[in-house]
Amino acid sequence: MIEMASTFDAMKLPEQAEIVLEQGIKLFADDAPMAIAYANHFYKKNQPEKGLRITANFINKVDTDCDILLTHAHLLKASGQFEDADVIYKKVLTKDSQNIIALSSLGGLAMDMRQYSKALEYYRAAHTKAPLNPHIETQLAYTEFRSGDLKNGWVHYAARFGNASSPGIATRRTHPYPQWDGKQITNGKLLVWCEQAAGEELLYSTIFNDAAALCSNGLFVECDERLKPLFERSFKGITFIARGNPPDLRLNDKSITAQCSAGQLGCFFRNSFADFPKQSTRLCADNVRVAELRNIYENEKRKLGKTGRVIGISWKSKPFLQGDPKSSLLSDWKILFEQSPHLFVCLQYGDITQDLAIARQHNWPILVDNSVDQFKSLDDFAAQISAMDTIISVSNTTAHMAGACGIPSAILLPASRGLMWHWFDKENKDNQTSMVDSPWYSSLKLLRQHDDGNWQEVLHKAKQFLQQA
Repeated sequence: MIEMASTFDAMKLPEQAEIVLEQGIKLFADDAPMAIAYANHFYKKNQPEKGLRITANFINKVDTDCDILLTHAHLLKASGQFEDADVIYKKVLTKDSQNIIALSSLGGLAMDMRQYSKALEYYRAAHTKAPLNPHIETQLAYTEFRSGDLKNGWVHYAARFGNASSPGIATRRTHPYPQWDGKQITNGKLLVWCEQAAGEELLYSTIFNDAAALCSNGLFVECDERLKPLFERSFKGITFIARGNPPDLRLNDKSITAQCSAGQLGCFFRNSFADFPKQSTRLCADNVRVAELRNIYENEKRKLGKTGRVIGISWKSKPFLQGDPKSSLLSDWKILFEQSPHLFVCLQYGDITQDLAIARQHNWPILVDNSVDQFKSLDDFAAQISAMDTIISVSNTTAHMAGACGIPSAILLPASRGLMWHWFDKENKDNQTSMVDSPWYSSLKLLRQHDDGNWQEVLHKAKQFLQQA
């Protein structure tokens, strides 16, 4: 029955999978694998409380195996019962001191609670026991970054590419050149290839000029085709080539003597917060398109009788998972919209049909400009971003583009769970919602929740930001 449920899941038929598992647990109430499968079904649906009702029947049994204990602990963590989850993970370690899932889960639990010394202890222990596990090493890197240990963070972040036995979160490009050592190149050119999604490419673009300064004969950068026009306009002396499979033939240039991933630049140029420039590199949008869009928004503002500014907004992250800690609901933003003198321009990508219906129902001053499609043209999106006076966004591509283009922006962040490593954790824990600068982008202010899931406090801060900006 477990296999049948898995088949339904693979066919994207979760309702049928749930029916099969429900029948299975009725027939085999004491079967641990069946209980784990049924509980994990609710874990995936972000309904941990339902899963806990299933696993709770096994927890106090003397012979309960580690797998069901781990499932129960994962569900406790997902439901916010951190202390109870901590107890169960440690119970697993009393049964199996080598259990890397329990060790890494304790690391993740401590990470979510911003207890970085404890998190590092657990992740290092797990990494020692499983040195070839890229997931554990990447989590160790995230913890080091968040705690401010950038030097070691970059070293362990190399695990993001995975290995022969286990995939990572990023894909390594297979260009036939030696790895760059970060030293001056005098007899050849360097190839830097961008990695991961557009947000990461924008983030690492802030280091391109550092690399170019060490390449007297030139620098090639292989990037997302959608970013190529924007990068070419913004960086002089760097040759940008759109990423393709197979790679562009120009990357067979015999003058190329070394290569590295864009993220590897951090190892050479961003090993401490003192290494970040006070003023970040600013990307240059198409001025003609910027003026065109600005004129549209000013006209719309006059039609609505608004006397304030043009404010760009983005409230979700991708993927739009239920319970995604980086995403908010548009209804949470009521405090910004009501009785506001500003025109708000939607910078949100993806399906937002329901959100816009709510906005229309409340007559919130939100303009949707369908002439801009960032999935097709990030250069056009950069122009739209640059046409804003100010931007309020959660952690997503919009946040990175706003920072890269130098637009004054407030970025709304979760307290800890789901916080991306590159926002670090430089705040005073007694005043988590204070406005903190981003070392990557000098135009951004970071507003972090005090409690995970509570967007109201940061939106109050965002309103203050709009009043002060």
